[in-house]
Amino acid sequence: MDRTLGPRNLGAILSETFAIYGKNSPRLVAIVAIVEVPVTIVSFVVKLLPAYAEIGTEVMSVSIFVITILVSLVSFVAGILMQGAMIHAISEQHFNHPVDIGRAFRFAWQRLAVMLGAELLVFLAIAGVFLIIIGIPFGIHFAAHGGIGWRTTMAIAIMLIVIGTPAVIYLVVKWLFALQAALLEGCGPKAALSHSSRLVEKNWWRVFGIMLLLLLMAMIVIGILFILLGIGAGIWSIIGATTGAAMETIIVMTVIATIGVTILAILFSPITITAATLLYYDLRVKKEGYSLDALANELGLASTPTDALASPPE
Repeated sequence: MDRTLGPRNLGAILSETFAIYGKNSPRLVAIVAIVEVPVTIVSFVVKLLPAYAEIGTEVMSVSIFVITILVSLVSFVAGILMQGAMIHAISEQHFNHPVDIGRAFRFAWQRLAVMLGAELLVFLAIAGVFLIIIGIPFGIHFAAHGGIGWRTTMAIAIMLIVIGTPAVIYLVVKWLFALQAALLEGCGPKAALSHSSRLVEKNWWRVFGIMLLLLLMAMIVIGILFILLGIGAGIWSIIGATTGAAMETIIVMTVIATIGVTILAILFSPITITAATLLYYDLRVKKEGYSLDALANELGLASTPTDALASPPE
């Protein structure tokens, strides 16, 4: 008989999240860093190009624009690959497997196209909502040939943003587990979104609350770090003003800010992805009677190991 994974409440999800992170933090952090560090370095160099290039030439402007777009696309794809590798590494903790970075990335690579398709559908849906929010007031303005003033147009836009923002949040939570479904369940992009929606159905507020709690915890730490960065930036500004090295000061401040944001992403990404993945399994247990044998099959393991646990090790 299939061995069923145990359901998790909020306390169990949070405690297991930090237990997994504490036990495997060097390798989980490495999974993020392998992607985040090179992408950040390349992005930073691209941002500095205009300062050292011959500004004003049309060819240079177009080249920088094209490079920026390409870097953004590579960053998006690399981010999806990293999340897939992280989900795989977290999932194998149910079987007390040590995190194998190479195996995690190989598994994610095999399902990369499906994960990209799922995330692209989510992006297009959310972008569509924002385009509607922005397009309606400006469409009304131009359709009226300027008969509606810009103040009225902006008032309509603000009202639609207030109405549309909850809709966007609803969709984000509804499709929160699209990556997990696309990576593990062997389904297509549309099916991944559909399964995520079914899991979240009647659990929307619970999912929203747990992820909001994690976000607030992260914001507290981020706020403290940015205060420290602000103090450092102020000191460098004073130094730059007194020495006349304004350009060098700006570059140093940008480097410090970039390093700080990158460190935060590397440290916090494993925590949020772990919590979301454990919540995904919890919903599957409660709605589908999900078992360790089913998980082993989705991970491509020959059989459920005899030392597998009903929940990740604490």
